[in-house]
Amino acid sequence: MTQVSGEASSSEAGRVWILSDQRGREAAYEAVVAGLQERGVDAELVSITEVIGTAAREALAGGAERLLRGLRVATRGHAGEEDFIGALRRARPDVLVLTSPRFARALSVIESLTGVGSVQVGLTHQPVAAPGWFTGSLHGFVVPDQRTADAFVAEGAVAERVHVAGPAVRPASLQAPERDNVRAELGLAEALVVLVRAEALDHATLEKIVFQCTLMDRPARVLFHHNGDGGVAATLRRAADHYGLPASMFGHVPDLEKYVAAADLVLAAGDDPYLPEALAVGTPPLLVSVGEDAGVQAEALHARGLAGKVHDVLRLGSELDRFTEPERLRELRERLLETRDEDPNRAVVDALVEALQEREAWRRPLSSAEPEGGESAPVAGPFESIGRSGDQASYARPEAPAGGPAAAGPVEEAGPAEKGALVVPPPRREPVEARPTIGAAEAREQLAQLILSERDCERRLEELEKHQERWRGRLELAREWNERDLESEAETILRGYQSEAAPLVQELADIRRQKEKLKNAARGTTSSAGSEESGAPTGERANRLEERFQKMEVDRDLKGLKDRIKRELGE
Repeated sequence: MTQVSGEASSSEAGRVWILSDQRGREAAYEAVVAGLQERGVDAELVSITEVIGTAAREALAGGAERLLRGLRVATRGHAGEEDFIGALRRARPDVLVLTSPRFARALSVIESLTGVGSVQVGLTHQPVAAPGWFTGSLHGFVVPDQRTADAFVAEGAVAERVHVAGPAVRPASLQAPERDNVRAELGLAEALVVLVRAEALDHATLEKIVFQCTLMDRPARVLFHHNGDGGVAATLRRAADHYGLPASMFGHVPDLEKYVAAADLVLAAGDDPYLPEALAVGTPPLLVSVGEDAGVQAEALHARGLAGKVHDVLRLGSELDRFTEPERLRELRERLLETRDEDPNRAVVDALVEALQEREAWRRPLSSAEPEGGESAPVAGPFESIGRSGDQASYARPEAPAGGPAAAGPVEEAGPAEKGALVVPPPRREPVEARPTIGAAEAREQLAQLILSERDCERRLEELEKHQERWRGRLELAREWNERDLESEAETILRGYQSEAAPLVQELADIRRQKEKLKNAARGTTSSAGSEESGAPTGERANRLEERFQKMEVDRDLKGLKDRIKRELGE
């Protein structure tokens, strides 16, 4: 835990506290602290200790003040730890930087409790506007990219106080060793290497991942990083032995960037705190949605083209086969290296320095003191005017978007082999005597879930095929009647349905391929429903289109009936 000094700062530049409750991110925040100190700022990284023992639930239930009094920090010149409120009163920081939204609500009452009017700034490495950030009274934010900034502004943040910088990363990740050299050093030069960040995954998901790795068609070497978590290591040993996966695992290392650089991909949870470093190194991540927050963050990075996303852990074997295609990995690696900031920590420092310099302005409410025409002047007293009439608002709204040798490593065998030096097993080969790698009951359970997914996918495809057939007929009809505008509309709508069907076809193929993999594993052998009119226009224009097409269809049917009557009468 970083200590904080016990007296108010005498630095002209001011004092900044960076509050952190994530051990895995503290090395990155230490780099930001060092950068602030170089700029003459009295900066400290304050590690928050959670509420002690059984008082945790009581403090959370007792409101923000009780939660704050349960937080502990160590202060320089005072024996042991003291409560957060006492330390804040003594140090009186000018800016409080929150690195997690968990305490945003509690810190909203800090000024009334302590009399310290610190400007509060949210510093996030996540590419989403988490709702927790808006439960407090933060004055500004530092976010990793412009899309995230737009999302924060859309939620009500002030555009001028949302800075795009970072994310903060460990300095070593910006100076990762050359990939080919480190692969040769670790004995991985000729292998496809999958690095699994196991510490951020729950035990049930880990067991499924171990099994799914046995289903990969492409030979690979799997390295699990448990970071010293004994429970995770035990789960990995048990699962690797049970499913027959030759793999390796390792614990805490000071140079994790070296292992990330050596890997072809990093398999991790969508909310893994180490993701910014993996992206900075340039190793493509494949993200697992192990919860709501992880799913949202995985989707955000996937939408930016910076990561792959595992839609269903039960289909991970097929996802890995597709994601590890050499050309796809090469393109994604190049994209990561092209888009990364060469010095993101300096950008974060610049943003925090600006917040420090503008702290007096940031503390003032944004509502104008001048009443609008037709409005009465605000009542004198301790009141703040909020809200505006008409199209005005008290915050800026976003604009519409425009288009060493191998034996020296710390890896430990996950199977029954001896523990100690890095002994990377050879690529997985076909067993001489095939045996089931999954129990019949477990296979049936997973197969049942895949069948449900398959049926749902087939149903959605059938619906889309019906819509395609309908609009294909309407397209031909518009051409027969020489209705150019209707022909153009029908072509556009038909293409929309075809585009919607394409990913479903791929998803269905993945499900069926995964079913075969699961069946082979059990035998020991080798080998959102779409909307009905999702592509259609809506509103009054849609009604007009429908009326015109219906009239044409009625006339066609009537003409066909007349022709049939004539044929029946011999005319």
